[in-house]
Amino acid sequence: MTDVSGAVQKRADLFEQEVQGLMKRLGLRNVAGGRGFVIGGVQVDACGGHEDTLFVVDCVIKDRRGKKTVREKIKTSRGVLSNLKRGFRSDEKYEKYRRIVPIVATKGFTISEEDKNFAQEKPEVQLWSEQLIEHYSLLSTSAGRYACFSLLGEMEIRPRVESRIQVPAFRWSSGNDTMYMFAIEPERLLRCAYVARREIGQEAYYQRALKASRVKKVEDFVRDGGRFANNIIVSFRTAPKFNPYHEPKALYTEWPSWLQVGVLSFPDTYRSCFVIDGQHRLYGYRAFHGQATVPVVAFDKLKTPDQAKLFIEINKEQKPVKADLLWDLAGELHPNNREGMIARVVRDLAVRGPLANRIYVPSQGARKKRNQLSFAGLCGGIEKRRLLRDVTETSTGNRRNPLLCKSPEDTVKKVARSLRRYFEQVDSLVGEQAREEFFYSTDGGVAVALAIFERILSFSKAVPDDAEFERFVGALGRCIEDQHGTTESIRDLRRNCTSEASRSEVIVTLVSSIRDETQESKFGGNLAEPLQERTAHFERAFAGFVCGLLGIYTLEDLKRCAPPEIYGKIRKRSSPGSGLSPAGELGLGNCRALLGRSDNWAVVKEAVIGTDSVFEDEMDFFVALGRAAKLRNAVHHAKGPLGGYREKEMAIIDLDRLEKCVSQYDESQTGSEPLDESA
Repeated sequence: MTDVSGAVQKRADLFEQEVQGLMKRLGLRNVAGGRGFVIGGVQVDACGGHEDTLFVVDCVIKDRRGKKTVREKIKTSRGVLSNLKRGFRSDEKYEKYRRIVPIVATKGFTISEEDKNFAQEKPEVQLWSEQLIEHYSLLSTSAGRYACFSLLGEMEIRPRVESRIQVPAFRWSSGNDTMYMFAIEPERLLRCAYVARREIGQEAYYQRALKASRVKKVEDFVRDGGRFANNIIVSFRTAPKFNPYHEPKALYTEWPSWLQVGVLSFPDTYRSCFVIDGQHRLYGYRAFHGQATVPVVAFDKLKTPDQAKLFIEINKEQKPVKADLLWDLAGELHPNNREGMIARVVRDLAVRGPLANRIYVPSQGARKKRNQLSFAGLCGGIEKRRLLRDVTETSTGNRRNPLLCKSPEDTVKKVARSLRRYFEQVDSLVGEQAREEFFYSTDGGVAVALAIFERILSFSKAVPDDAEFERFVGALGRCIEDQHGTTESIRDLRRNCTSEASRSEVIVTLVSSIRDETQESKFGGNLAEPLQERTAHFERAFAGFVCGLLGIYTLEDLKRCAPPEIYGKIRKRSSPGSGLSPAGELGLGNCRALLGRSDNWAVVKEAVIGTDSVFEDEMDFFVALGRAAKLRNAVHHAKGPLGGYREKEMAIIDLDRLEKCVSQYDESQTGSEPLDESA
């Protein structure tokens, strides 16, 4: 039904494909549309069915002449509705749908209140704004088929067979509010739950966007045996029914008069309750059908402004748990698992040896010095270098980590003792300025020191003795003195260690210098060039970034999003049971091809283009990605020469921007928020 001609035809086709792609991701059936798809003499841009309802979409884009209006498209949809009904009911594939719902999907228009009111007149026409389409495109990657239930609820579509959910529950009153507490299987609640997200465009809505990466973290946490003790908070749209039991008062004389126990029932319909707090936890449980329950506190018919007020109160008072405290608690609560053992090693270093009183330990009170190393920084550095795993970071072959013992207690003592001896040599052989202003006062500096320790450990045939530490740490001290002998140079070194990628370049440079000093060409293992290692690291991070945004966690997800040739190549490399994830197999060229698809780009563009983005527009982003891919090929395979120093510098600048883009997205997903943050 799209009426376009000339240059805008391609834009119209892409918009129709975008809407069709959304309908497929939402799990609608018999999705079709576009040029050549004619029903009842009318071209249908997009259609898809759910149960006995068929949604028929008329797509309209705003052209430069601005002649089209939303009101005109609503009139057009109403005018052809009778023909569409007759046409679909005479079609073998679509005759099963008893109800036809006309929809006008817009791009580039501002939908006015007059348009909305006009659309609600009989026969009603649903309006899908550009904002709504983008929102559900993103939500479908995070929530899967449950995103469809939210959209159906928003459109006031009811299930073909209506029923009620019944659960045992407590009921009580708090001020003017009636409240309930119960446990329920998450898949039952997800069917009827709705989240009032700001991205939909309703002024009174208050929730933040659902983040696919955080949903995945919750899912992984639960799969690994984790559990959440806090409640999901919801509010019923209509008053539920509650049948109280009177036996508790008869059986227990001290049963409180304000608390009732009984059976709570509420409609099993789309959007019968609003999720105020806990959306990530709820959607994180979506894969565990019949295997889990979630605790819920429900309010009776809170108005949307009151829901928003409660949401703000909960999240304003809720403080994120700092990583220092989480690692410190791991040492207390799980002393014999790997995280607990790492925490115990760092506690030992904090009270004995050169790092004594230089590490902030939460359980020992407030920070004692301004430049104390963070507890989490040391723990993360030890984990990064795999010092308590069977094979350390750069070890090759089947050589087992010599620091490991049969008992956790002996392992903690051995690792801590070896690290103390290493830092004693750093104390003696590294210049005071480098030691005090870099290695002992910044998390980046101590991470570099731990990397050098691991290289010494990996190079040695057993636990390094004092002579081996002295040899290699002495070489490290001389390299630091030669390369960073001034105050300004030490400051540059600190700045160069603020990110994982740039820190890797510093480590590679230092290891290379130690090789030259000691004449040990095998020290440090397989030493990649800094730019080679950096581009390899970025390629994996960017693939994870793209897969996270598009919801690609399995080969089936990849099949949905990728061009057939890319899917075919990855599928061939991923034999059944191989455990390979698409993010681990996609290269920059593959990612660029994925983002070249309009439906995928519609999902991703908000994360890379915007007011806080390093990229001005779509062209700016894709040019940078192309240069980064060319740089990656040049340093890894000597493919596609960069064409001189200037082009290489521009490619590195673009790589910096892309790394920042991925980093900003990662921070927006996690930031300082705890894993079980609920909204």
